[in-house]
Amino acid sequence: MFHYLRQLATKVILRLLIVFAHRDEYEGIELYAVKDEQLFFAHCKNALSIIKQYDAYNFKLIKKYLRKIAYLGFGCNHYNHKDNIFYASDYFADDLEFFASYLTHEATHARFFSSGVPYRGELKERQEMICTNRQYASLSRLIMAKESISPEGKRDYLNSYREWFDEELKRKWWEETTLSSQRNNPEHTEPGPWSKRTR
Repeated sequence: MFHYLRQLATKVILRLLIVFAHRDEYEGIELYAVKDEQLFFAHCKNALSIIKQYDAYNFKLIKKYLRKIAYLGFGCNHYNHKDNIFYASDYFADDLEFFASYLTHEATHARFFSSGVPYRGELKERQEMICTNRQYASLSRLIMAKESISPEGKRDYLNSYREWFDEELKRKWWEETTLSSQRNNPEHTEPGPWSKRTR
């Protein structure tokens, strides 16, 4: 009962924030921000612009499935299929290309939801793998198109992120395995090696 009430309260708070948030748009994609609106809107538009220029397929995906992007400044980055909104807690202000690739990741989740694919069990693990691989492919296109980075710098950047993406997939797999184990054995609470990994 408490869990349900907490979910309901969170849903109400999020919707109220959107009602009173600052608004903008980019080619039909609605942008919202409850703080730092000028910085977020500029950053988000720049991210969408480079996707449009260098990753046309994923830009079409975003326009079709990720119609709303909202910066909250708290919580965690996630796509809410009921509200059809990507709620961003961090827009990675110091890394435009990474944030742009993150939009591709969330748009891919939105496409799965739109197709009626449930986000649970083995399907959840499969979705995360597809979304993460698509994000990395998009990030690679955007970085390779960036003229201000040397070939060596591009290689080093992508190699460092490849390691991060691999660890993220391991962390998501481990968390799912741990949750399943805890359901069957409530006394098992050992933290995982990637449980505290943040970017």
